[in-house]
Amino acid sequence: MPEFKKPKKNKRYAPPPISPEKKAVGHSSTKPLPNKPPQKKSQPAQTIKKPVKANNSHKPQNKGRQKKKNNKHKNSYVIYYAFIIIVILIVVSILSVTVLFNVDNFVVEGESKYSDEEIIDATEVKLGANLIRMDSKLLEKRIIEKLLWIDKVEISKSLPRSLIISIEESVPLANIQIEENQSNYYIISQSGRVLEKTNVFGNCIVVKGYEPAECEVGQYLETKNTRKSDLLYELIGLIEEIGLSRILEIDMTDHLDIILNYDGRVNIVLGSGASLQNKIRSANEMLKTEIAENESGTLRVTNLQKITFLPSLGNEDFIDDDIVPDTVPETELPEID
Repeated sequence: MPEFKKPKKNKRYAPPPISPEKKAVGHSSTKPLPNKPPQKKSQPAQTIKKPVKANNSHKPQNKGRQKKKNNKHKNSYVIYYAFIIIVILIVVSILSVTVLFNVDNFVVEGESKYSDEEIIDATEVKLGANLIRMDSKLLEKRIIEKLLWIDKVEISKSLPRSLIISIEESVPLANIQIEENQSNYYIISQSGRVLEKTNVFGNCIVVKGYEPAECEVGQYLETKNTRKSDLLYELIGLIEEIGLSRILEIDMTDHLDIILNYDGRVNIVLGSGASLQNKIRSANEMLKTEIAENESGTLRVTNLQKITFLPSLGNEDFIDDDIVPDTVPETELPEID
């Protein structure tokens, strides 16, 4: 009989003991782990990527859209504020010509023969009139036309409610003989305005031979010979400037042979209008230094290189050389530098 052999018992595989470190990482004691050496984890190979240029083509478009939006907002603000400013200006303009800046005070500056009330009435401006709407030149013209003895006017506005009127009184400048050999005169002011028409002249220079045109009181005098007009104002201006204060008469009958009467006793022959300033200055110097206070005669300054004085026998106003006796000597005066 065959020998019955008992099957061998398989030995159980006893797993090695688990170290405490492995227990800490969560290994279970129930599952056997193969006793394999630990393998190193393979790290993925690092690949170097080339930088890729970002596609920024969409950014300018976004910026442009944002800029347009900002400009729209700015434009809307500008329009809004401009509209507000326009409305305010319109309101202020309407108020300034209706309610604001209305006259409640008149100020008159300067001396004249007219009262303040007469001057204010001449403007035709009433209390409550609007200053902004007033025409200053028109007001000045009204005063000049209505008040003869006022030569210059200046109107100014003192906001908010005052009107200032500055005046300058007319000063008689000369008595202009209307026609030769007649005792009718126009009394004119410094501006050439006719103040009076009279046969009695005041305390100012008498002008003969001016050839005035027909003129009414209040108008500005004109002459038929414009050259004489220029000469007259130049002469009177130089006489005042140099201080030849005793000139009583100017004879302009011949504008190339002008004669001045000094103090009723000396006739100063100027000749033409050339070098008037030097001629009058030389005559003034001669009267102060070479001609006595009681002497009368004719002083010639037509030639500044040869100034002469011809004494007279009487008190003739204007001496005609053709009728002067030959026995009267002519005195040559020293030249004035």
